[in-house]
Amino acid sequence: MIGLKLGFTLTALLALVSTASAALVLVDNGRPRAVIVVENSANAFHLTAADDLQKHIELVSGAKLPIIEKSASKNADDQIVRLIVGAGSLSQELGVGTADLKSEAYRIQTKGNSIVFVGHDIGGASNATSWAVGCFLDRYLGVRWLWPGELGTYAPQAKMISIPSIDLTGQPAFEKRQLRSGRDQPATTAWLRHHQMGSRMKFQFGHAFTQWWPKYHESHPDYFAVPPPGEKQPYPAIDRVKLRIGNPAVADQIIENWQQAGRPDNWNVCPNDGSGWDTSDESRALDLPDVFSPEEIWRNKANLARRFIRFWNGLLVRMRKENPQVTISTYAYSCYREPPNDVKLEPGMVVGIVNSYIGTEAWRKWNEAGAKLILRPNWWHLGGSAPHIPLRAQGEYFRYAQAHAMIGFDFDRLRGEWGTQGALYYLVARLSVRPDLSIDQVLDEYAGAFGSAAPIVRDYLDYWERYTAKVASPVLAGGEVSQNPNGLYETLARKHGITTTVATGSWSLLPFLYTDDIMAPAESLLARAQTAAARDDAVVRKRISYLQASLALFKEHREVIRLADKKRRRAGETNENLIRQMGVFETLRKKVTDDYGPIGFDETIPPVLNIQDPRKLEGL
Repeated sequence: MIGLKLGFTLTALLALVSTASAALVLVDNGRPRAVIVVENSANAFHLTAADDLQKHIELVSGAKLPIIEKSASKNADDQIVRLIVGAGSLSQELGVGTADLKSEAYRIQTKGNSIVFVGHDIGGASNATSWAVGCFLDRYLGVRWLWPGELGTYAPQAKMISIPSIDLTGQPAFEKRQLRSGRDQPATTAWLRHHQMGSRMKFQFGHAFTQWWPKYHESHPDYFAVPPPGEKQPYPAIDRVKLRIGNPAVADQIIENWQQAGRPDNWNVCPNDGSGWDTSDESRALDLPDVFSPEEIWRNKANLARRFIRFWNGLLVRMRKENPQVTISTYAYSCYREPPNDVKLEPGMVVGIVNSYIGTEAWRKWNEAGAKLILRPNWWHLGGSAPHIPLRAQGEYFRYAQAHAMIGFDFDRLRGEWGTQGALYYLVARLSVRPDLSIDQVLDEYAGAFGSAAPIVRDYLDYWERYTAKVASPVLAGGEVSQNPNGLYETLARKHGITTTVATGSWSLLPFLYTDDIMAPAESLLARAQTAAARDDAVVRKRISYLQASLALFKEHREVIRLADKKRRRAGETNENLIRQMGVFETLRKKVTDDYGPIGFDETIPPVLNIQDPRKLEGL
């Protein structure tokens, strides 16, 4: 028995009921008029969905609906609304089944004085039932999950919750929905669940040949890329070694491995990452009519998409003779991300696009060439911990992809800079759940959680969006894709001798890109927002304080990064200054996290400096 989570019994609850109305009244003047019934109390997914329903209805109305097991629900009066969570005997008795639901699909249906929430939970191992509850909370109660935790949950206040008849069947719009978080905090996990992250996709991705060198290099050295004079394999590392795809024996081995695996319907052929591409005559022949020097090829400076498309097409033709349904998965990445105009793909190609968000031409070409497409960007590695939010640029690309053959997305990665970049995370996650919304509607939702200060918060987001466009950070896509060589990022990188490589330059450039005069207008806007919200609920003011605290923390972070690089220190500054600043930053980070919840700033200093704590400062 789950037990009632209030201080009264079901009998006492019945006494609160007056007369039934045409609509189903869940809460009347702050008083519960419904119970939540869990069909299967042993199913953790159903319990999570029931808890979500209870918690969010309480946030909206102040009324905490009891959660009961289905055996207790038999005693409920007809005037009590039953919110039945999960498929089982009760939902079947009411004629609400799951047999006709597709994978990951869910259903919300009114039956008499019951509302039933069921989902195709893939053997009890997915959140489809939770998505039914989340859809209900979104569509009928207006709940929004801006960032993880209660502060980031916007729940419109209403003492009366009256629900019309519902008959809704839904399914996440895309087969794969992944924002790689690298975190297992309950609040982040819940945020991802509320935005329907998950997968029903059968296609496999990831570098496919990382074990080929140790497995084959002694017996089949001809499988591997031929270096130009002066270079050698393995380069740059054993798990990154490239193949000599112009050698027919390489295709033979791939197909043999596929055959030994049972000729499955999907086979991953994503090339290994990095530099060191094959300069053999056989592979260079696949590039024709394009001609590149061996050094360009080896150093990742040539467009090798033509050779890879021809190689993949050849695999598909051979494999489809043995399994007509087979597909192969690969990336459009690095030196093979830009397809030539005159090459088409054999049926069965699934391509993960890793490219910039500036311009959609490459996406269009892969689409027109006949590929199924997955968006697999590295966009969120940009900007370090700064308020780097290319909202419309990324939002418009995402919406274009939605409308042009995108079957899934996989972002690397959700770094968790919620206080500075959270609006960007919310925009993409929200568009994935509600593709019917415009970018401005989603941003209005985000700003709307700040009450009377909503217009000023929109101005705040606009300020950082405009500045982000001026920064014009290169995009990480197996080598940097420049947005604008004359943008602030590349200009300041040249001026100060800092690498344009985004993985490190995004951090090292923060002190130069986000000076106090750049921060001041944003700080002023948030101060105005606090004044505008002076009479709003305390939670609204706290959300504004969260943004203010995030900027303050970022400024301390910026100083850690500056001091961590000896070349950027001012006269007289030493390691002791860095140690003290790290202490200031860590103290403030703990306070901000304690006060507001998850904040980010996990990578304290640029990874290139390889310093994680003051104990590793020796030798700086």
